[in-house]
Amino acid sequence: MGASHKKPQDDSSLEIYSLIWLNPSFHDSEEIVKAQKKLRSSINHLNIFENSYECEEYIRSANSTCNRFIIIINDELARQIIPRIQQLQQVYSIYIHCLDKQTNLPWSQQYLKIKCVSAQLDILVTRIQTDHRIDDSFPVVIYKTNELHFHFIHSQLLFDCLLRMNSSNKNKFISLCKNEYELDIIHNFENNYSPSQSLSWYTRKSFIYRILNKALLIQNIDLLLTLRFFIQDMSHQIKQNKCSYPIHVYHSHLMTYEEIQLIENSVGQFISINTFLSTCLDRGLALFHLYEPNELQRVLFEINVDLRLNDENSCGYMKLIDYYEENEQIIFMLGSIFQIENISLNDDEIWIIQMKLCKENGDDNLKSIFNILKNEYNYGQERNLFSFGEFLIKENYVDEAENYYRRLIDELSCHPDDIIQCYNTLGRVTKHKHDYESSLQWFNKSIKIKTENDANLIESYDNIAEIHQNNGDTKRAIESYKKALMIFIKNFGEDHPKLAICFNNLAIAYKRETKYIKALEYHEKALIILEKYRIANHSDLGASHNNIGVIHRHLGHYDQAIEHYQNALEIYKKSLCCSYSDIAKTLRNIGLVYQDKGDLKQSLLCFKKSAIIYRCTLSPEDPDVMEIEEKVRSISIHLK
Repeated sequence: MGASHKKPQDDSSLEIYSLIWLNPSFHDSEEIVKAQKKLRSSINHLNIFENSYECEEYIRSANSTCNRFIIIINDELARQIIPRIQQLQQVYSIYIHCLDKQTNLPWSQQYLKIKCVSAQLDILVTRIQTDHRIDDSFPVVIYKTNELHFHFIHSQLLFDCLLRMNSSNKNKFISLCKNEYELDIIHNFENNYSPSQSLSWYTRKSFIYRILNKALLIQNIDLLLTLRFFIQDMSHQIKQNKCSYPIHVYHSHLMTYEEIQLIENSVGQFISINTFLSTCLDRGLALFHLYEPNELQRVLFEINVDLRLNDENSCGYMKLIDYYEENEQIIFMLGSIFQIENISLNDDEIWIIQMKLCKENGDDNLKSIFNILKNEYNYGQERNLFSFGEFLIKENYVDEAENYYRRLIDELSCHPDDIIQCYNTLGRVTKHKHDYESSLQWFNKSIKIKTENDANLIESYDNIAEIHQNNGDTKRAIESYKKALMIFIKNFGEDHPKLAICFNNLAIAYKRETKYIKALEYHEKALIILEKYRIANHSDLGASHNNIGVIHRHLGHYDQAIEHYQNALEIYKKSLCCSYSDIAKTLRNIGLVYQDKGDLKQSLLCFKKSAIIYRCTLSPEDPDVMEIEEKVRSISIHLK
């Protein structure tokens, strides 16, 4: 497991770092097998290639954001392939196994990523293990106070859901790992892991540490849901071991110059660390771990922390003995937020980034973003499992939302109301993707769970009706809309402001059936409700008058049509909610009625007024602009 002679179809590693071994005459000798085992004790995933073209294709096809390759190359191919791959971000370091070190050493020195040239395989393997001090993946999101950052909200909502969901079964994670790791490693975890030891497993930089950090780096939602038992155990341990006095901690890291520039341009802004950040109290120890970079910048984060000012939602930390070294580590909670105070380059060419830990209600700008999270997405509330999915839908990440809700169904099997919400949401998502067959199946599943007159059925029947309309089956759409209307009245009575929506839905469906009398009946019912519950100049009232005007025109009731259009126009002019396009469309509609009546002068006047608004608000290529210009031109010619 973990080693392969075949070309992988895609990156299958659960970890960030992978080994690649390129040797045209590879054979499983005792020395080779021993070297593999030794290497995989610290870097699990190993791909073996005998063909340089396949190797290079694999390297280039990998995601450079979430993969770091440590490459061992036979000297027969080294000069050929290294010039082509050494500049790739995913190529982290290169080691050359050769017959003659003295011949290969001079030319190899021009490439910074070549760390060792050796004729002895055991020396090469030991050097790889020495060099490879696995960095924390350091996924960060910078939140600028003058904009609403998608990734910031995305991360905060995801972490909140992971911490509030019921804990996952670690056996699912173990089953996943058995396909990737040696069984003795997995058996050790299976037999010895306990929630109280989660931080110990993390700080020893074990396989679960490496898997979690890659999942966080690439936001692998499926894997994070599987790992939430571990995330919750760590969170609980950190909260149990909080300290109440101020501290100053350090974290060393290697970063690209582009990442440095981003932080340099963001002094005073907020940064979210999307992992469990490990730091130490000893500045010298942090600097000691800043080994020679591979074309990367050396960075030391200096973090001021006053936990008297912070609550458990913004941060947490724990003092513990590191698995390998006798030193205290401070672990920050997943998604902790810091403010960048300063960045500078010291005489040793180390970037010093000074930050302070923040809490969500400690700054007006942060307070505003968290108010949005709480008000729009139920952040921090008990039934918060759907916040992340709704956010994905709102931002049009429909595939991710569909996967998330499908996964939730398995996790929420004992909560019928939650299952129903999942079914309805999956119905909406698949409808958005125009997969109407799947959408109907999801909505029908939700109907089967509910009681006959359950108010939640209203949404299901409305969506089913809309799908039938999209499929051209208006009769079945009307049947579903009528069911929704009947359930609405049974639950909320015949005098409710939202009843207007039910009436409008039926009116639109009847209009498509060209049953204009029935359409007019329901549009007028909707208007009565709106006139009772809406303020006089509300744009919904204008839309209702417009709808009635359209039906009267179809019936040939031209005077009634103009009357309702004029009412709509007056409301739109006074409403703060309407757009200029509403006014332009209404003027065009009035012009169409005058054209139907044969009053071309009045028709032209309305079309010209509509055209003026369209020209000011839309591009010349817009279909509405082109249509109204053609109307003006056609009638002008006719009147000459």
